[in-house]
Amino acid sequence: MNVKLLTLSWILAVVVIHNLPSSVYHHPTIQDTNIMDGLIGSWEGTGTLMGSETTFNMQWEWVLTNKFIKLTFEHKRKNSDGREFVFMANAYYHPAETMSFEGTWFDSRGMTLPLKSNVEHNQLITLWWSPETEQGKTIYRLLDNDTVEVEDYVLSNNEMRLFGTASYKRKV
Repeated sequence: MNVKLLTLSWILAVVVIHNLPSSVYHHPTIQDTNIMDGLIGSWEGTGTLMGSETTFNMQWEWVLTNKFIKLTFEHKRKNSDGREFVFMANAYYHPAETMSFEGTWFDSRGMTLPLKSNVEHNQLITLWWSPETEQGKTIYRLLDNDTVEVEDYVLSNNEMRLFGTASYKRKV
């Protein structure tokens, strides 16, 4: 094949691909999922964590030119000695495949955990793990535009055990 014909073939391919409808080559983004869109915003919640009454705050927002969703998370509860304990974390989610996401969790314990999430109806189910430290899952269930329920599980003796629940309301 001569160089002119090869060059013309490449130019033609670029023109054809450039003019295809976006649905042909569209890679799913977080905007494609109602649950992620529904989570965007600030939320306040109450619930229990390891048997203690706990208050929760979370904020979901677009960051880095809308390529990621950032979760900013905080909970406060009383220790057994009555002192307040505050836990903070940030997580970054990014689309992996249709209705799934990958990310990383960073928290105030100094831990970094990989995240894998799937969307199922009105739920975001996130697995988090580090074989050296801990493994678990979090289920975010969007009940309506202003209510999210969250369940947290940790792997213990080869079984997922519930260690936290919360009900959140959207901040106005």
